Amino acid sequence: MSKKVLVLGGTRFFGKYLVQSLIDQGLDVTIATRGNTKDSFGDQVNRIIFDRTEEESIKIALTKETYEVIYDNIAYTSNDIEILLRHVTPKRYIVTSSMSAYHELHFDLNEADFDPAEEPFRLVSSEEV
Repeated sequence: MSKKVLVLGGTRFFGKYLVQSLIDQGLDVTIATRGNTKDSFGDQVNRIIFDRTEEESIKIALTKETYEVIYDNIAYTSNDIEILLRHVTPKRYIVTSSMSAYHELHFDLNEADFDPAEEPFRLVSSEEV
């Protein structure tokens, strides 16, 4: 039985490359989107549609399945993560972000310049960002 993986935000940018890599590894991949962007994965993936900003939409979409791993490419705030995890409990939850590349709009940073352990941690909602 193949490992079940959910990818939130798997149709654009680095998400589509992540999805293809997971498919190539033979994993059972589901992509979760708002349904606005078409993908090129055909029958190689399962799809669920929900609105990340609506908890009821998340609840309806995610309480039916279990996933060993969730890759979250579209968590913009800590509250996004907390709400999502109320309705699904993966063995592993991985947040991916390109935010460090846009840290305070300094485009001359490289990966070595960003230490997540040194960044302040605070719980926020979308309205506070």
